[in-house]
Amino acid sequence: MSEVGATGYFVVQALAASNLRLGHEVIGDSVNPVEESRQSWRKTAQSVDSVYVEIELICSDTNEHRKRAEQRVVGIEGLKQPSWQDICDRHYETWSSVDLRLDTSTLSVTEAVDQIEALIERRMERKRL
Repeated sequence: MSEVGATGYFVVQALAASNLRLGHEVIGDSVNPVEESRQSWRKTAQSVDSVYVEIELICSDTNEHRKRAEQRVVGIEGLKQPSWQDICDRHYETWSSVDLRLDTSTLSVTEAVDQIEALIERRMERKRL
């Protein structure tokens, strides 16, 4: 991870741990392109004995992925989104562990959310037992 990237992950994971300790649910939504960043999220959840699930969202349709990247609207002034070339050139390590992989080119948002909620509920139930 780059220095800025690593610092960003460190800060947001500290905030996540704090919120988990308060009993809140936390969703860490980021690219997590390398195993190191994924392992940090696992350790954050483990440090507060929280239920943790890993979900990888992919878009297997390259044309659709490119269209989404190039046409997305950014709601944060000054935030520079990566270009399609940046996305193609990004170093991305295959996930060594993933609980759920969803292909957004074949699923609706509702279908994806339903699968995610079902997985979380199963994990929560297992923790209660």
